[in-house]
Amino acid sequence: IPTATCGNDTIFPVNNSAYSPGQTSFKWSSSSSRIIILNDTLASPGLVVPNNYSSFDSTYTIKLVLTTANGCADSIVRTVTTKPQPRARFNVPVSSCAPVSFDPINTSTGKNLLFSWSVSPAISITNANTRNPIFNFPQNTDSVQYTIRLLLLDTVSGCSDLAIRNFKTYPRPTADFTFS
Repeated sequence: IPTATCGNDTIFPVNNSAYSPGQTSFKWSSSSSRIIILNDTLASPGLVVPNNYSSFDSTYTIKLVLTTANGCADSIVRTVTTKPQPRARFNVPVSSCAPVSFDPINTSTGKNLLFSWSVSPAISITNANTRNPIFNFPQNTDSVQYTIRLLLLDTVSGCSDLAIRNFKTYPRPTADFTFS
């Protein structure tokens, strides 16, 4: 079992137990019902650790009980720590006439944050690796649906989160007239 992981991650313990093949049973358990054990009777099941949106580590104990067919048993307990996970959150308008520039309303939380913004199809982004970039959407001859992504990384824990929003632009009309 890794000693530390990010929340909402599935980890697979490496079972290094010494036993005779055959009628050996495995029973995995956790100190918390928040840890989901995928088939607790496998030799090495998947363990789904919960999200940790707090500002401190959360530690859980994982226990393996190994029992042979003749009733001999042994157990071991290890701990796994869930690191604080950043939460990527932002809002943008649903749509606008283009060209238009704006900065998103960023409500992301976490510590030691690295921001990475991207837009598809690609546009010009001013300060793309900051908390509050400015998106510059160009004039188009037709409406365009954009996908805006924020990848948020905690540079200390290595945990990340992704938020995605859609934004649509419409062509801005051009008013004109002449006198004859």
